[in-house]
Amino acid sequence: MRKRLTKKVVKEVEEVIYDHLVCDKCGKVIQEDTNEVFDFQFKVRIGERYGAEAFWKDYNLDLCKEHANEAMRLLVANGFMITEEEGSNY
Repeated sequence: MRKRLTKKVVKEVEEVIYDHLVCDKCGKVIQEDTNEVFDFQFKVRIGERYGAEAFWKDYNLDLCKEHANEAMRLLVANGFMITEEEGSNY
């Protein structure tokens, strides 16, 4: 009788689920107010492209309303132009 060798590869996977955002400056949970619209998105992607292939790193910043307003004031004070857009869901 012939023995059969079976190999089993088991990988441990850690899944991180974000159920809330935390301010990267003060560490407070960024709360959503039912009567207010607030969303702060700051993302920088830096990398290289070689033909059809690309490699990059993303840098993300999450800020609470207080620190997002502070960051905007600092950017404007240092000569950065911030584009203002209005929106509605009508």
